[in-house]
Amino acid sequence: MLSLISKRINISSVRNLAMATVDKIVHMEEMEKLANDKNVLIIDVREQNEVKSTGIIGSSVNIPLNNLQHALKDAPKEEFSKLYGRSKPVSNSPMIFYCLKGRRALQALELAESLGFKNGRYYKGSWAEWSSKHH
Repeated sequence: MLSLISKRINISSVRNLAMATVDKIVHMEEMEKLANDKNVLIIDVREQNEVKSTGIIGSSVNIPLNNLQHALKDAPKEEFSKLYGRSKPVSNSPMIFYCLKGRRALQALELAESLGFKNGRYYKGSWAEWSSKHH
């Protein structure tokens, strides 16, 4: 009986996690509205060479996924501002992550949440979707 209850809890937990992730998705229409909103920190987590060959979305900043933990957790406010031209986010700052196809963006969101950021989301379609409509 206990293992049956355990399985139900696990299935329920997975369902809740999936719903929580769905709530964190930004779609194209919303991204178009937020692309240049200075109240939202939009972070492109692709590598610099990827960004140089394609460009960025709106007013986003490029912080490669490998540098994200340092930027969000360890970098002093002054360093963050100097490197990215924006104020360093605090725990409730609205942030949107994107990459090429969405996978690294989701990893970035998970990393940000593990660091205590509570208002992050990710653009699931990422650059691949954006560039198909805007280039």
